[in-house]
Amino acid sequence: MAKRVWFTKEKFKLLVDDQVVEFTALGGNLFFGFVFVIMFLSGFVDVARVLFISIILFTGISLGIKYYFSRTRPNKVSLKHASVFEKMNDASFPSIHSGRAIILGYVVGPILPGYAKWFFYVAMIGIPISRIILKKHFWSDVIAGALIGFLVAYGVNLLI
Repeated sequence: MAKRVWFTKEKFKLLVDDQVVEFTALGGNLFFGFVFVIMFLSGFVDVARVLFISIILFTGISLGIKYYFSRTRPNKVSLKHASVFEKMNDASFPSIHSGRAIILGYVVGPILPGYAKWFFYVAMIGIPISRIILKKHFWSDVIAGALIGFLVAYGVNLLI
């Protein structure tokens, strides 16, 4: 009689990958928009303003860089693109998720109480790492995205 294996290495990898995909979503537009609305409705209008302006500037800068460099992602081969939007979406450099994570942590983290603050700080580190684990970006992509995100948020925070 064959021994039944309930948990294999492959099943574990799939489970971990699923959790990493869920975690990396914290660097996406939906979560960013959710935090923006919560900040605005909670009376942190200046924080919401910095978030909004930072994400607009960061996205514009990053998409321009993506269009110019058009670096292929680690998990894909170079493809012909039907549109400019496909070209930018398939480009790896810089990581927009990483930049958003840094913007959120830098702008929102300091105004939160200790326990909630750590959630944003873990996301600042974890989201860029999750992008590498999922083979969506190279280290240089997440470092560049994080640096651009920080510089944009820092500059906007100084001006507002």
